[in-house]
Amino acid sequence: MAHGQVPNEAPSPNQQRQDRQRRLDPNAAPDPRFIKKDVAIESHLGRPRLGQSVSFGAGLGLPGGELARRFGSNGYATLGYNIIFPSKWTLGAEVGFGFGRGVKEDPLSSLRDAAGGIITLDGNPGAVEVTQQMWTLPALRIGKLWVLRERKKPNEWEHGLWLQAGYHWLQYRYQINNTTRDIVQLQGEGEAGYDRLTAGPGAVVEAQYLMLAPSGHYAFFGRAQYQLTAGQSRRAYDYNLQKATTGTLWSGSLNLQIGIALMFLQLDEKDYFYY
Repeated sequence: MAHGQVPNEAPSPNQQRQDRQRRLDPNAAPDPRFIKKDVAIESHLGRPRLGQSVSFGAGLGLPGGELARRFGSNGYATLGYNIIFPSKWTLGAEVGFGFGRGVKEDPLSSLRDAAGGIITLDGNPGAVEVTQQMWTLPALRIGKLWVLRERKKPNEWEHGLWLQAGYHWLQYRYQINNTTRDIVQLQGEGEAGYDRLTAGPGAVVEAQYLMLAPSGHYAFFGRAQYQLTAGQSRRAYDYNLQKATTGTLWSGSLNLQIGIALMFLQLDEKDYFYY
């Protein structure tokens, strides 16, 4: 018979007296026959189980160093994958994409006339827009997840602090959009001579606050991430500066993000609730 179900047999005289007493006295102890009994509740994050996560993040990038000299703030989006080991150590990878219209230097200044336009073959000003573009190619991460709050009830969220560090490859450039495609200097390989493509290896550290849903299937997060990169010019010659760019170009970026992660944690019977 399921817990909470009224018995089919007639109550005994003693049970009848107790039922009458409970109806008359609202402070009387409840009938043990009708008390709900829950099974043990276990934490999703706190258990020593293997898990995986796929995360999607978006936010603001605040550049430093060479990035700040060329660009303003940018939008920054990421896609990541992590394995969560029973010890709560993690291993993963992430790719990121930065974009924005904040450009501090004009890579086409040598092509512009006194009015600021770039003349096309037919003698009219050409339509050209310069924006910023940045890629963080697969970055390897190791990390540690600490459980700050485990669930005690079926509908409670769990909270955790996730610290990660690792290696990445960053590349960035001016994105030159000649929409009318009628500026001779920007046709073919000419555009590459002005985009100042820069790339190099770097280190990344981040702190993430995680909130796991009661189901254990998804989580929301907010994080602060800092990237430090030692870049070098990937173009042999800069057409605008009329010289080659040499040496190490140090840059940094503070990325502030919010996002959602799909969690694939091992669940078992103790994660469900019966009466």
